[in-house]
Amino acid sequence: MAEDDEYTLADAAAAATRMLKHKVSDAEIKDLLPEHYQDDAFAIARLRNKASDRFEDPWELWFTDQGLRYATPDRVARARAQRLEGFGDVAVDPACGVGIQLAFLARTFEQAVGIERDEETAELAERNLQALGAEAEAEVVVADALDPGARDRVPDPDVVVCDPARDPEAERRTLDDLSPDLGKIHARYAEDAQAWCYELPPMIDPDRVREAFEAELAYTSLNGDLNRLAIYGGQAREADRSALTLPAGERIDDREPTSELVSVEEPDEILHRVDRTIVRAQLLPQLAHRANADGLLSEEHPRRYLLTSDRPAATAFTNDFQVLDTHTWNLMGLREKLKRLDAGHVTLRAGIDPDRYWDVRNALEEGLEGSVSVQLFRVGDQGIIVRPVDQQAGN
Repeated sequence: MAEDDEYTLADAAAAATRMLKHKVSDAEIKDLLPEHYQDDAFAIARLRNKASDRFEDPWELWFTDQGLRYATPDRVARARAQRLEGFGDVAVDPACGVGIQLAFLARTFEQAVGIERDEETAELAERNLQALGAEAEAEVVVADALDPGARDRVPDPDVVVCDPARDPEAERRTLDDLSPDLGKIHARYAEDAQAWCYELPPMIDPDRVREAFEAELAYTSLNGDLNRLAIYGGQAREADRSALTLPAGERIDDREPTSELVSVEEPDEILHRVDRTIVRAQLLPQLAHRANADGLLSEEHPRRYLLTSDRPAATAFTNDFQVLDTHTWNLMGLREKLKRLDAGHVTLRAGIDPDRYWDVRNALEEGLEGSVSVQLFRVGDQGIIVRPVDQQAGN
């Protein structure tokens, strides 16, 4: 990634990013870039565009394909740093990658130091610190965090945050798949720290985690779906299990009151689709109490559940729907119900084979001439026709 003095790779990447945002074709973008920057600048712009699904403002950030795959989304990084605030002055990230989490630690602590063994990735981390306005408070050390002498190159940390790389080919997620080894990182960097936080694959077996660490398992939902698992230890541990939903910032944990769930066959007036982060964190009884919704309808999906009650829930952990009608799962009968509701479009929220989705949807929409858009859940042999609560209110 060599640069000249007058027009740098950063300039070319910025230009390519602007053009990509304005829907300029790939070929035109490359034609308009200096030849010696074409490939690198276009690759950076493409990764920024791809990152826009997970990041609030990725347009000046720097990634590689692998770096983006494992980069902590900015809203998650901000929330994590905020939770660790107050536990001292110095934060160390022994596997800082492209530096997103490091930048938010630098905004929160007086000093933040990251360690990255790959020189090119460390360069990107430096660029991201600058892009996020954190270069003055942060430092990137190029080293393997577990090499002899690496520990002596960073100050004694009050807080340790580590997001190790995963083996993308692993069939089952285990602690052994992570690099660097978290047990060794913990022994070398965190034993005397006030607080620590390690990121793990969210589908890892929680029992195996508890065997290795005394920690809170904190699952994070981003934009309504399970995104992250972090474990918090030391003084940062507040509970055994918790869930956080972003961007709303709502948190729930296992210390909260619970409601006894009652399996029901018919929905009440409102259907609550539960964020699977709650299911993964085993916090459904706590959420049911918070939502005042203890009727349980199991959706035909292994990681999702439906609750039901007579009113919308005051929580960001559910998507709420107004129940319009129900019918046995029979396409002809359901279509007649849809006609009576003046439906014109049907979105399936059911356990339908993806290969049959459009066949089923087209069969349901055949002959519909209405103007109302509805959604359809399948629970066992029952179809439940709904509209989102905000849509029902005309929003």
